[in-house]
Amino acid sequence: MHENLQVRVSEINQLPYALVPRGAMWSLVEFLAFQRIRVTYSYFPSYFTVTFLNMSVEAAQQVLDDWGRMEEKASANSEHHVAGRG
Repeated sequence: MHENLQVRVSEINQLPYALVPRGAMWSLVEFLAFQRIRVTYSYFPSYFTVTFLNMSVEAAQQVLDDWGRMEEKASANSEHHVAGRG
């Protein structure tokens, strides 16, 4: 479910944020909680936004990239296990 998420800067409060598909919500929320990263969330019908508090744009992007790599590994591992069940 990973997509390359891009961090943007809010014109209102100058905080870094990203638009995230709803299907990725729980995985990202769990990852951010485990990393103890302070964020806020705003929910919409097909996506949500995650706003990073006390973090630079570069650091926020690194967090999303790290999460993306973790998701890709988890997806590859689950596909490997399913394929090996034959």
